[in-house]
Amino acid sequence: MNTERRRISALLLVVVATVFGSLATEAGAAANFVQAAGSTSDAPSSSIAQAFANGNTAGNLIVVAVSWGNNPAPSISATDTFGNSYRAATNDFDPGKLQGLAILFAANIVAPGIPVGLNTVTVNFGAADGYRRIIVSEYSGITTASPLDAVARNRAAGTTATDGGTSSAATTTVNGDLIFGAVMDDSGFFGTITAGRGFTRRAFVNDMDMATEDQVQGTAGPIAATFTFSRADTYLAQIAAFKPAGSGGGGGPSVSSLACNPTHVISAATTTCTVTLTQPAPTSGSSVALSSNNSGALSAPGSVTVPANSTSATFTATAGTVTTAQTVTLTSTLGRISTEKVIVASTQAQLVGAWTGPFTWPMVAVHMVLLPTGKILAWDLVNNAAQVWDPAAETFTDVTDTAVDFLFFCAGQTALADGRILVDGGHIDWDVGSHHVNTFDPASQTWSAVQSMAFGRWYPTVITLSDGRVLAVAGHTTCNTCVASIPEVYDPALNIWTPLLAAQSSVPTQYPHLFVLPDGRVVQVASSQEVIPTRVMDVASQTWTTVDSRSLDGGASVMYLPGKVMKTGAAWDDGVANPSNTTYVLDMTQATPAWRQTASMAFARVTHDLTLLPDGTTLVTGGSSNANVSDPASAIYSAELWLPATETWTTMAPMQVPRVYHSTALLLPDGRVLEAGSGRFGGTGPGADQLSAEIYSPPYLFKGARPTITSAPTTIAYGSTFSVATANAVRIAAVSLVRLGATTHAFNSNQRFLSLAFQPVSGGLSVTAPLNGNLAPPGYYMLFILDTNGVPSIAPFVQLH
Repeated sequence: MNTERRRISALLLVVVATVFGSLATEAGAAANFVQAAGSTSDAPSSSIAQAFANGNTAGNLIVVAVSWGNNPAPSISATDTFGNSYRAATNDFDPGKLQGLAILFAANIVAPGIPVGLNTVTVNFGAADGYRRIIVSEYSGITTASPLDAVARNRAAGTTATDGGTSSAATTTVNGDLIFGAVMDDSGFFGTITAGRGFTRRAFVNDMDMATEDQVQGTAGPIAATFTFSRADTYLAQIAAFKPAGSGGGGGPSVSSLACNPTHVISAATTTCTVTLTQPAPTSGSSVALSSNNSGALSAPGSVTVPANSTSATFTATAGTVTTAQTVTLTSTLGRISTEKVIVASTQAQLVGAWTGPFTWPMVAVHMVLLPTGKILAWDLVNNAAQVWDPAAETFTDVTDTAVDFLFFCAGQTALADGRILVDGGHIDWDVGSHHVNTFDPASQTWSAVQSMAFGRWYPTVITLSDGRVLAVAGHTTCNTCVASIPEVYDPALNIWTPLLAAQSSVPTQYPHLFVLPDGRVVQVASSQEVIPTRVMDVASQTWTTVDSRSLDGGASVMYLPGKVMKTGAAWDDGVANPSNTTYVLDMTQATPAWRQTASMAFARVTHDLTLLPDGTTLVTGGSSNANVSDPASAIYSAELWLPATETWTTMAPMQVPRVYHSTALLLPDGRVLEAGSGRFGGTGPGADQLSAEIYSPPYLFKGARPTITSAPTTIAYGSTFSVATANAVRIAAVSLVRLGATTHAFNSNQRFLSLAFQPVSGGLSVTAPLNGNLAPPGYYMLFILDTNGVPSIAPFVQLH
């Protein structure tokens, strides 16, 4: 890929992470991470500035971690746009190494909840020499009077940190303290700093120059901030503990959440919503004012009153005329604020759906996988930066693997029958693929190496076969024209890869689109990067057979029913693309299958994503409208929905952020679609690297209340009949299974849709499982029931075997 071969002279990565949602309440505290941003400067200057990506909230705490080198920095001070007052929690300068680290903070910040402009923090050093690094963070739920509880610091000057750095222990005095740690290292960006045990890494600059982490300490006592380094070097480490709200000195109750229903969707003309406060309850009424970032979107009282000795109150929201998320800001008279995203629906949303977000992510989600825990595993190009996102808690856990000497970027991925994610090959250099194979365990959230392949693969495809083995195809070995032409099969039970020498094929070279057919063979229908004929491989006999010799374009594809494939748009390779709106279908259950052209999309696309929905329709999102697939200016914003019954497309609501090359999309268990990624590398214009995600609610979520599944089996045997308990049995019109998605480079190698036979019985449904692994390869699926309006339930995960 020309785009991905473009080097960046220095990987000056700025991580920005913002979490919207309820305030945490561990140990009675309300401390919660809100957002962070970092930057670096080596130009001669006596100051460095960093802006927050989102508006600060009145009453919150700003924490500023500062590091510097080759500068004695006789004084460290900070100011910001809104005039907040900063003081130093700790400040340490190592004269032998000419390195320094400090933590500053501002309590009870005075920025309005929805500011006209964003807040910028400026740190002054008193001298213009050397380099400077800064990370600014915002936390909610901290007491606004005398918040600093304890500090500690440590340095390894002239010595080696073999396994990381740690501050000296600080002894806290209040349960539920926010523990903020900062570290600086002297090895530049040739390594990675990860969080210590019990901590969450929040931000870093230049990979290994500087990082911050935090945790909430349940019980007061000794605690140290530990960090792990991917390489040995000297360091400075510091810790600052801040007291939670309600621990003395102010704070009191804070707004914890706003809930209109479990998915924050207001679909009826009016919906009753509930405001919930953290403990303790107010001893007298507390006024909670509501505001919206879109006039007319919400119709509600100017304020609602939380009664004395209560922790909740209700108000009425009225459906508006918008299809994007509204920010509802709740402010109590005690100065606490909570910001939540709520979809305010209208009749328009019932036709075209609605988007929420964007929500800030700490990475570009180039690869993204839905786990059977309901969480999302995603990883980026830079230093195997991997995160697990919890949609329920709206939090991230850093699961970066620093023990490997290659990148998972440009790898293939698939879900094994036991739920582990297998990641195959990856990036040693541009067009140079790794032999290594790793698995990710969703339960422990850890990586493990398995047997390596015989051939290195860069841009391979891996899929799970009907018997639970894994097929790896294509990819580059050591150069742009060096193709891993021999497929390999992995047996997880034996941990053995077997090359299929007789099945050698040099086409395609990168990310072919493969699907298991109802007869157990594998069909190759397209490629994300090339236009190819359609062929079938028999894994047992190691033979290829041509199905349709015509090279018909299709940059994205899905098997929308067993044996039935749809592909659309254009493929792209090395900057050559003719974005297309064409759509083709192929029925491999026919005696002489051949591609048939159907109605086209409204928009010509390349590098777009196709997502199977629980009602059997397919959603297309993102993509570029020209050959410069990394340019945000070429982005297609409107989604489109494909109905297999009519083989037609309907234009849906537009997303808010350009999602072009390296965008990703996944179906969530609640029937919504997560859209993320875009960027890395080559994009021009603002926001080329999209450190964010959005969530799309299809029209079926605006057509009435969901049916509910009260119980379902966790494992299902092929060909069996199983029971699904639901109080809505009489109005259920469909039951479907959707395999958990694993997507990158415009192909979701793991998703699969099946419609199941069922009949109502007392207390629920009797459902017939797929007959075998040819129809549904073994592994984890989402089980949906849909009512007569087409509204899907929230799906439990079931393991099919």
